Amino acid sequence: MIIVGDEFGICGKNARWSFDENTGTLEIKFSGRMYDYSYSQDGSIDTPWDGFKAKIKHLEIDDIITYIGNNAFRGLKNITSVTIPNSVNEIGIAAFKDCFELEAVNFQDGSELKAIRMYGFDGCLALKEITLPEGLKTIEICALGNLRSAQKITLPSSVTKIDKRAFAGTRNVIHEVYISANPSRLEWATDPDELKPNKATICHVPLKYFNGYIERFSQLNLTFIADCEVAVSKDIENGNVIVSKNPANKDDEITLTIKPNTGYKLKSLTVTDSSGNPLTVTDNKFTMPESDVTVSATFEKQKYTIKFVNDDGTPLQSSSVAYGEMPEYKSDEPTKAKTAEYSYKFDKWSPEIEKVTGEKTYTATYTNSKNKYTVKFVDDDGKTVLQSSQVEYGETPKYTEANPTKKSTELFEYTFKGWNKKITAVTGNVTYKAVYDSKRINLETTRLAGKNRFLTAVEISKAGFETADTAVLAYGMNYADALAGVPLASKLNAPILLTYTDTLDSATLEELGRLKAKKVIILGGTGAINEDVEAEIKRNGLETERIAGTTRFGTATAVAEKLSEEPQEVFFVFGNGFADALSVSAVAAQKNAPIIYLTTNGDLHADTAAYLAKLKEKGSVQKAYFIGGTGVISDDMMKKAYTALGLEEAATQRIAGDNRFLTCVEINKAFADVLTGKTVCVATGANFPDALAGGVLAAQKKASLFLATGKLSDEQIAYLKAKAAESLCVFGGVGAVPDELVKSIVQSSI
Repeated sequence: MIIVGDEFGICGKNARWSFDENTGTLEIKFSGRMYDYSYSQDGSIDTPWDGFKAKIKHLEIDDIITYIGNNAFRGLKNITSVTIPNSVNEIGIAAFKDCFELEAVNFQDGSELKAIRMYGFDGCLALKEITLPEGLKTIEICALGNLRSAQKITLPSSVTKIDKRAFAGTRNVIHEVYISANPSRLEWATDPDELKPNKATICHVPLKYFNGYIERFSQLNLTFIADCEVAVSKDIENGNVIVSKNPANKDDEITLTIKPNTGYKLKSLTVTDSSGNPLTVTDNKFTMPESDVTVSATFEKQKYTIKFVNDDGTPLQSSSVAYGEMPEYKSDEPTKAKTAEYSYKFDKWSPEIEKVTGEKTYTATYTNSKNKYTVKFVDDDGKTVLQSSQVEYGETPKYTEANPTKKSTELFEYTFKGWNKKITAVTGNVTYKAVYDSKRINLETTRLAGKNRFLTAVEISKAGFETADTAVLAYGMNYADALAGVPLASKLNAPILLTYTDTLDSATLEELGRLKAKKVIILGGTGAINEDVEAEIKRNGLETERIAGTTRFGTATAVAEKLSEEPQEVFFVFGNGFADALSVSAVAAQKNAPIIYLTTNGDLHADTAAYLAKLKEKGSVQKAYFIGGTGVISDDMMKKAYTALGLEEAATQRIAGDNRFLTCVEINKAFADVLTGKTVCVATGANFPDALAGGVLAAQKKASLFLATGKLSDEQIAYLKAKAAESLCVFGGVGAVPDELVKSIVQSSI
């Protein structure tokens, strides 16, 4: 139960009181002076708490009370200790009189107490020791009277007046009195019999004032002892030094407690005797000499480590800054690497920079803004920008224009299909390229033709060669030697040109010059191309080499031996027709395989048999192809040929159609893995002259040779559809391959 009455809560103009019955605590609150109270002869006092003072066990006084009134706490017999706040400047008459159980009176540091009025602590029978604070000047009559248990009283150096009988009733009790006041300024009106008789009470005085006390106060029943003073210099700033004992005697160990102000640390500590000689101080302790000593100390500002770090903890600056100073960041403004999503700008330090009170770390903080990226939509040329915009990270861009279009060409028409990649949320600069579906509406068509077969061969040469060290020359009035020579010409990277038997066409001679040829290989004997033609070639500064047999069969085998000594594959064709040899010439050229002529029935030609015997002996041939049906190469002739090679039937393959055109289709289908070019070379299937030189160019382009005359068959159309060629190369003029046929081939290809 707490007793606080509106009527009884006031104990001064601004002072209030309360009592906690549970703890027995009387509390004096708020500020200013307490009222003075009166004592009656019947023992009563007019304090608000007099009626229950027997219940008061504890006394608490706020540290802004300035005056303790007369008789305020008189007769509180159960309190054992009290702390006088440093705000109290006067203790009134009999304020603590007859507090019989009071054992300890404590004064806060920095006390402003100036006077203890009469009977202030009179009758505090349990009080054994009391140290009065510095700043106290007046001790009135009986202020410390009847302290029946007192053994030691310490008076401050500031005291200037001790009234008569201030210690009345302490006879035979007080053993020691400590006083450091200057005797010349001290008024001490003590009765001779006030203290213990026979000079048994020892009065400790400073050594420097010893003679003064003897001179002025020798009439007192005191034994004066000169104590050495441990004086702490008044010049000390920013801290303090507390001595363990003052005054002290010779050989006493004095401990110094260093108390720097907040933010300061001890810089130096010295102790000197009265002559100014320094004493040895170890671990803040020294031995007292037989003289006064002065303790001096200097304090310096404590320096603390102040760190500035980036938001990821990366150190930016570290320095020592004195207490109370304002730290300063002196480096370049912090930066934070942008991410794909955000860019960052320095905002401030966290926490806010303030004066130094200890070690601290300040962390950079940033504001962020979402990055914007350039999103482009371009046409399929990669250059024409259709739309460009800045889009925030994480947003999905939109193409807001009309769907792009692509102009049709002579060969294709285009339809917008979409973009080259899926449109997704932005994470960086990105370009989307338009993608079009193409529909072929035409083929790129090249016609290689001259006024005659010789000029057509020249045009084919020009289409395939800028220069050539070697050229192959064949008889232009028959097909056998030229077609057998296609694989060799392809191997030598040489064009095939045509000639008459006894006259070299001027256009052919001119082409040799354009090619800058150095050598001409002549196919066939002098019956095909005579010595006059060879001589004319030589006269024009070219080397010649003739490859010939006595017949087309012998010339074919001679060319084969020049082509490869150990071929792995051989192509057999009917020797008395051009179509199959022409159809397979580009394939044989790419496979570096010879073209060998056979008859339909009968025995192998002697030159052919001899050649096949050589190949059998070498064992290089792994596969033999027979081009055309049994109407041109019978099964019997086929068997004779592969047997002569030393092959089994399993190592052979017949490729044939119902006619020369379909045989051509079957060849192209069978060797699709070789004929990978996107060009189809077209020749008439009716005659050979314009196509003789075309096999080499077809081999260069990895193109299939396509024979056609008149209306295309279903099989031919199906092949052209499947091939899906991108271009045509037509050998010969419109007399050989009419425009309508070319148009039909184009339509079938798309």
